[in-house]
Amino acid sequence: MNVSIDEMVKRHLDTLPKWLPVILDEMDGNIQAAIGAAQKAEQAADAASKASNEAGRRAKEAGLAGVKAADTATRSAAASAAKAEEVGRLARLAAEEAGQKAEEADKAAKKAVEEFKKAATLAAIRAEKASNKAVKASEEGLKRIESLEKRLNSLEESVPRETVVVISEISREEAKTEIVRLFKAGKVLYYSDIVRELRLDLELVVDICEELQKQGEITVDARVSQSWR
Repeated sequence: MNVSIDEMVKRHLDTLPKWLPVILDEMDGNIQAAIGAAQKAEQAADAASKASNEAGRRAKEAGLAGVKAADTATRSAAASAAKAEEVGRLARLAAEEAGQKAEEADKAAKKAVEEFKKAATLAAIRAEKASNKAVKASEEGLKRIESLEKRLNSLEESVPRETVVVISEISREEAKTEIVRLFKAGKVLYYSDIVRELRLDLELVVDICEELQKQGEITVDARVSQSWR
């Protein structure tokens, strides 16, 4: 069964007060015995004229008893000191372990704070980049819209009103096919030429031509003219 250091220390501390009375009682008994022996020796000395041999014997016994009592007391004190030292050692170990754990916890907390700061900084940088990209894309979109509006306005002004009489009602795919057919003839065409030739809506013509340009089927020069590629 595994016993933690804290439990061992507590057990030693709990049992230490129980040992002290026993030791003290034992020492007191030995002291009392020594006193009694001394008294007996004194009485024997007073009666030395009557029983010198008896007094010597009792004095010797008293001496032996004193030595034994002192030895017993010394051993008990040494055992108590050893136990107290062991308790102190275990307490020091527990304190060192607690200090080490506290230090590790402090390092982990500091590391977590640093990681959070790095993550927050990276998120802020990414958010700023995304915002800049969105602003740039919005500006480019507005420029394209403005450019398209200018082109449409210019084309509308260049197309004679009286030439566009009837708008053909055909599908987008049919209109696209007709426009491709015109370009295959090898002519340089303007939007107005296509509108007059096919009687199509100007916005539809511009939209289809831009689609064909993206697909690489036609090219547009600086004067907004197209030719077959």
